[in-house]
Amino acid sequence: ELTQYGKYLLSIGMFKPAMYAFFDDDVVYDIQYQGNPPNDADANPSTENQKEIEKRIKETPRVKAQHYPMPLPVIAGSEIEREQLHQQAHIARIHKLARQADITFVGIGNLGNTSPLHVDGFINDNETQSLSSMGATGEVIGWVYNREGAIVDCEVNRRVTSSKLTLASDKPVVGIAAGMNKKDAILGALRSKLINSLITNETTAQALLNS
Repeated sequence: ELTQYGKYLLSIGMFKPAMYAFFDDDVVYDIQYQGNPPNDADANPSTENQKEIEKRIKETPRVKAQHYPMPLPVIAGSEIEREQLHQQAHIARIHKLARQADITFVGIGNLGNTSPLHVDGFINDNETQSLSSMGATGEVIGWVYNREGAIVDCEVNRRVTSSKLTLASDKPVVGIAAGMNKKDAILGALRSKLINSLITNETTAQALLNS
């Protein structure tokens, strides 16, 4: 299980497991304990040592909801590998539960050398450049699309292991993202109808309205 600081290292590419799952998703973390980035020369690396959080986690409110970890790589090594993974009983069961969800919350990722898919090692430099040449601008749970919202016909989409989202779903599908570096990715997600609701900040919302 990763601490908040461990997840931060993962987000900036300093910790790159090939496969992982978070088993503490019911913990509601307080951002004040995350501290400053370790490369910030003008501030302490962290306000809390990741080895000293056990007591706080025990005292932290929990949402007490059932969760279902899915220990899969975001992108399988091949289409055959993806099919083999999806055929495993516990994976198929989780995908079925995902289809039955009354509401879905998803992140929206940008693409490029700073994208989560690239930084976390799920796609290499050549694949990143190939997606860029195809006009890909964003991804939702691994599914790649362009600025106009069209799902890109590419090798990555044929190997993504996550549940497939329904276009124009009649259930709420809420995208969560903010930042100018994600503007095109968010715009594409809205146009694709992979999501039908958005949680963002005022600056990003204004930029989207002006696009």
